[in-house]
Amino acid sequence: MKHRLASFAAAAALVALALPGIVAAADTQVVAGKVIGTHGTLMVASSNQMTVYTFDKDVAGSGVSNCSGGCLTAWPALTIAAGATPTGDSTVTGTLGTITRTDASTGSAAAIQVTYNGKPLYFFAKDAAPGDAKGIYPGWQAVVLVAATPTQVVEGKVIAKHGTLLVASANQMTVYTFDKDVADSGVSNCSGACLTAWPALTITPGSTPTAGAGVTGKLGTITRADNGALQITYDGKPLYFFAKDAAPGDANGIYPGWQGVVLAAEATPTPAPTATPQAATPPPTSTVPTGTGSTGSDEVPALLFAGLAVLGFVVAARRLAAIRA
Repeated sequence: MKHRLASFAAAAALVALALPGIVAAADTQVVAGKVIGTHGTLMVASSNQMTVYTFDKDVAGSGVSNCSGGCLTAWPALTIAAGATPTGDSTVTGTLGTITRTDASTGSAAAIQVTYNGKPLYFFAKDAAPGDAKGIYPGWQAVVLVAATPTQVVEGKVIAKHGTLLVASANQMTVYTFDKDVADSGVSNCSGACLTAWPALTITPGSTPTAGAGVTGKLGTITRADNGALQITYDGKPLYFFAKDAAPGDANGIYPGWQGVVLAAEATPTPAPTATPQAATPPPTSTVPTGTGSTGSDEVPALLFAGLAVLGFVVAARRLAAIRA
């Protein structure tokens, strides 16, 4: 019996060599999921861990790529050996397939390009290292396998004498920017001992930084060159703590070369209202002079004395006449 099985296996092998078209295709893992920055879990090529993309002009299930010539130079196709079956890791839940490109170089075999849910997959020539996702571009999409988790990282907090400053949501500590950092450069100029004194505000890869109410600037991230950490940026500038701030509300890091992020200036105290002087109202019994020639209050004593003088004269005259009589 064993000899018969061995003979059958040998015969099957000979048939497979003679008829290669009926040999089962070899399964080849070509794509996998990888957490990249704040984008979530993106699809990457298993061979080099580089991000792969789809082209908006390609039609799913058409079997055709609309990227050729100069486009294909900038966006190289993800290809697979003829006869191989593309597979992915556990995060890849869509359908993998292939198309045969019609623009293969003269004298070479037609390229077999991998597809995902019917759309061809490409690299981006300017992605230099695993984790790059520069190909997320108008007309081009990364394949998001797991969406990023929104995470509130900063908010505004009123801090005495400084107004409303930007603080980290996790611990309510003030955060700062470094004057030597250049906005949107993607680089932090604080490392080594500087980074010990001014620790970076970081986020977990695969999370999207969000902000509380009142924070109107743009949040983003950079990947630090010294430790690979994902550092939060605000309006393009990296954010840092200050090691000597001991409690929420401290702002000791407002220092030469370092700035707190002022969201709203300190409110100016409103001065107490000042009473407006009013003209004195004369009492109802007062006599107000009406003009020149009227009897004013300064004329009354003179008239009174004159009357008393006349009365005294009359009394004296009567007493004298009585004596003579």
